[in-house]
Amino acid sequence: MTRRSMLAIALTVLALVLLIAIAAQMEGALSNVPSVWNHRARGLSAAFAYLRERGVDARSWERPLTELPPSPGVLVLAAPFSAGFTREDERQIEEWLVRGGRLIVMSSGDDPTFVEEQVLAIARAHPVRVPPEPPLAYAAWREWRRRVRTLARAEGAERVAAAEAVVRAGSVRAEPPASAQVLMRDEEGNRMVVAIERGRGRILLINNASMWENGWIQRRGNLDQLEAAVELLASDGSPVLFDEWHHGRRAHATEASSTPLGPFELMMLHVLLMYALALWALSRPHGPRFAPPATAAPPLERSIFALAALHRRAGHAAETARILVESARRTLRGPAAEIPLPDPAAGEAELLALARRIGLDQREGA
Repeated sequence: MTRRSMLAIALTVLALVLLIAIAAQMEGALSNVPSVWNHRARGLSAAFAYLRERGVDARSWERPLTELPPSPGVLVLAAPFSAGFTREDERQIEEWLVRGGRLIVMSSGDDPTFVEEQVLAIARAHPVRVPPEPPLAYAAWREWRRRVRTLARAEGAERVAAAEAVVRAGSVRAEPPASAQVLMRDEEGNRMVVAIERGRGRILLINNASMWENGWIQRRGNLDQLEAAVELLASDGSPVLFDEWHHGRRAHATEASSTPLGPFELMMLHVLLMYALALWALSRPHGPRFAPPATAAPPLERSIFALAALHRRAGHAAETARILVESARRTLRGPAAEIPLPDPAAGEAELLALARRIGLDQREGA
């Protein structure tokens, strides 16, 4: 196997490993998205299906926020997000609240990204660290990660909050503004579920999205809190829109089809382009063209050929051939002894052919 073939195979294996790693990373990232189409532990598919079976007009909103329906309803924004919010998105949310729309904001419970901070800023909230800090040892970190917070109904919120609920403790919580109406608190008295009045609209801020996730909604009180949120914000039959546009799910419309390629598609194109260029470079010869070296003759043949050249240069190649033939005739018998004398003008090639024939005849007569 040539060096060029080995390099091509190595590059192919490297490209496959890279593609598998990227696919695994994307799959892990998608499994953490609180989407109504995510059926894993951190998805909201169970809550979405429950609302639809209950008769609530729950929809997956897969279009830009600029196309929100004119009639007010409930818009659900669950972190973390896969796409950023533009200034136009923020303006549309503000107009949604001004028109009397309602907003449910669910934090991720982890260190917020810039996009999540944008959404918290709309609710006039800010992230706050939740002690203790995560430990370095893996076993201790796993136990720290599994911590839960039990929420209890705040005083005066009997009609709009469940008696209790359970959420993942996380590492960060969203601190609401002082004017917020507290619906639920944790064991330490922190405000975990609050209602914020904004113009004619209302914002329901929930710490954190695990309350309605597939892996947590069956825990005590979480489904009751979902019912309480619907009663608080959508008792008039308004539609409940789960924002999927910022989770990467886009409607297949004509205007959506012109959306530029995403980061993953651009990365894949870059990898395939580099791979094609590498194969093209390896398939082309490098350096000046040269003829392959002739196959080297055996040592004995080279010696005889050199000796024949010396005899030709000395002018007695024919005499050497005659002596060689007479010597062979004395040792050989039968038809093999009838070896004709070579041409007097014979050169190295003829002398070498003669030596080969005599050698073969001697081998057969031995």
